[in-house]
Amino acid sequence: MFAPSPSAAIPSAATRDPSRHTPWSAAAQLVSSRQRAPGEAVVTQTSSPPSPLVIGLVFGGRSGEHDVSICSARTIATALTSGCNSQRYRLSCYYISRTGHWFSGTTAEAALAGGAAPLAGGCSVFQLPAEAAAVDVWFPVLHGPNGEDGTIQGLFTMAGRPFVGSGVLGAAVGMDKSVMVLGAGPIGQLVIAVLAHIGTDLIIASDLSASRLEMAAAMGAHRVIDAAAGLEERQQAVQELTGGIGPDIVIETAGVPVVFKESLDLVKRGGIVVEVGHFTDPGGVDIHPNTVCFKDLDIRGMWAYPAMQFKTALSFLKNSAAPLDRFITHRVALADTEEGIRLTGSEGSMKVVVEP
Repeated sequence: MFAPSPSAAIPSAATRDPSRHTPWSAAAQLVSSRQRAPGEAVVTQTSSPPSPLVIGLVFGGRSGEHDVSICSARTIATALTSGCNSQRYRLSCYYISRTGHWFSGTTAEAALAGGAAPLAGGCSVFQLPAEAAAVDVWFPVLHGPNGEDGTIQGLFTMAGRPFVGSGVLGAAVGMDKSVMVLGAGPIGQLVIAVLAHIGTDLIIASDLSASRLEMAAAMGAHRVIDAAAGLEERQQAVQELTGGIGPDIVIETAGVPVVFKESLDLVKRGGIVVEVGHFTDPGGVDIHPNTVCFKDLDIRGMWAYPAMQFKTALSFLKNSAAPLDRFITHRVALADTEEGIRLTGSEGSMKVVVEP
């Protein structure tokens, strides 16, 4: 199905299969081959209209939002086949059943129409018919698991196939996600900037410093919460911002043990807690493991990263709209290093640079 292509760019009309122009090709041959009468003007077909872009619409999936995906796909299909779009695009439907089997052709079209599609057979994604190779661009319309967690995006990316929507990272962290960042120091500010860069739906920042919360908003946080408020008050504020369920992901960047404990309380049930801030060991905190079990939490730690991620980081620095130049708030001479250390972490400071 997914034979790797040299480029993930959307193919132009000039590079797509010319055999799709058969009606025009036949007409051109007919004009050029018949005998012309004396003085008859020569009519030359210099170009043919572009062939329609083949869109591989993928919907359904093994998710509690299976039916929502079908409704979304139906709306997209209507838009792509209405009016002048009917000449620009040709749909190729791929339905994923609740058991994860892929269907194409009439079964997929019946599922899209909302009918009771017979589900005998089906195949894995690696056994799709040859027609899948003719798809120019894939359009995943999967909700929930496998659709909004980077899974389907990773499949297309590894196969070198163009697709619509967020990339792997954007889908995993940003697509239809709410993320809370606890701690708006240098690490937290960069986390917020990256989340904003990839299009996270809702970014909530929390810190004790008013100046750092102001900078967090400039970096892309949609809402900020004063960490000086009590835990219950902050929980209520977060619940109101997230429709009563809590953030999908909480990222602890403060490096304070009690903040990690609070991240377990703030994240939604079934959510993800990412521990980033404890690159030193400031001690421990009392945690009830029952909280992890009761809330079905996924806890992830982060320490180092491979060298290949520097390329992604440099791309972010090049393209980000965040005011990263505001990170350096103070510059001190080498002789004033002690003063620089005193400034670090104080209100109004972010990064202090010592200049020899």
